[in-house]
Amino acid sequence: MFAWLPGVTKNLVTQLAQAFPAAEIQIIYGMTEAGPRISHMCVDTTNFTEGLVGKPFDHFECRVEPFEGAKFESGSGRLLLRGPAMFLGYVSGDGGYVGLSDDGFFRTSDLVNFDDHGNLHFIERSDRLFKSGGKLISPAEIENVLLRHSAVAEANCIKIDHPILGYAPVAEVILKGGCNVDAEVLKKECERQLQPHSVPRSIRITKLFSLSGSGKKV
Repeated sequence: MFAWLPGVTKNLVTQLAQAFPAAEIQIIYGMTEAGPRISHMCVDTTNFTEGLVGKPFDHFECRVEPFEGAKFESGSGRLLLRGPAMFLGYVSGDGGYVGLSDDGFFRTSDLVNFDDHGNLHFIERSDRLFKSGGKLISPAEIENVLLRHSAVAEANCIKIDHPILGYAPVAEVILKGGCNVDAEVLKKECERQLQPHSVPRSIRITKLFSLSGSGKKV
């Protein structure tokens, strides 16, 4: 059995299924504040849906708070959770707790939606979103475009400071073994599939990611 956080690609599921044909692959979705699991599901390796993480456990009450984002489907928004497994909130300076709504729901940083069958679909974390020149940028959207290229194994998009726009997106990619592609080819794919403000200012091909989500070297 393999378990990982949402964001895994269909290509990775296919590779895992081929490498470990007898293994049962599962997705486990959760966060520390939720004790820590929210849902888990067995993966249908022949018909995998990216972002699908199964139905939340019955002891959770869930609702979706509207969130103004980039290319999000109707009904998408911030996940709010309440239940006996949830923490009490973050400790504030006065000894109280913050991070919960007035009716006791924890406002997570995860952007999600529910399908007609009650299954939860993870989109991305709201704290990864940023604005560039007043336009909202979704790093996950950029990474998904890069990951669709047949030579790309992993992709990482972050923001960097820009003197005029405030922030600008840049990306790094790790290629599959034996594959080769020029960074300019990847950038042209981004130009073809993304809005101009979302096209990475630069794309670096590397063997190991050197930039964290905050843009700092790691």
